[in-house]
Amino acid sequence: VKDILSANYKIHTLLKIDEGTNLGAVTIRLRSLQSVMERSLRRHHNPEAPEVVEEQLPTYDYNRVVFTEE
Repeated sequence: VKDILSANYKIHTLLKIDEGTNLGAVTIRLRSLQSVMERSLRRHHNPEAPEVVEEQLPTYDYNRVVFTEE
């Protein structure tokens, strides 16, 4: 099944979601799946695209306050 799907640029994914009240693991798995699907779509539409596309993060300036004993 995996070979057939990969030949057509499709992925085979099985998400195991345990019963319980902790939805944190479910959220992480779904975000990971979404990321892989988006990357797969980008590569399918542009096969020459690099494997990992880094997004530009905004610059972050942090002015640290120096501690004094006053």
